[in-house]
Amino acid sequence: MYLHNTYSSIYNSKSFHYKEVFVVTDSGNGTITGKSEDGRVLVFEAISDADPDTFVAQNYVKKVNGLA
Repeated sequence: MYLHNTYSSIYNSKSFHYKEVFVVTDSGNGTITGKSEDGRVLVFEAISDADPDTFVAQNYVKKVNGLA
C-alpha cells in the first residue's frame, strides 16, 4: 500500500508542490509500519482516547516521556 501526500505552499509569493510516498510494510496488532522514500521507518499506533480534531502529537510525546 502506498500513501501519497501532496504538499502545497506559498513562499515569497511563489507556489510550489512536492509529493512524498509512504510505503506500508506491515500492519497488525494495532500498528502500521512503513517507510518513506528517504528510508525513515515510521510506526503508527492508534490511541483509543485521542480526539483527532484536537490531538497534538508533540504534546502526546512529551506526556508519555514525562516531559509535560
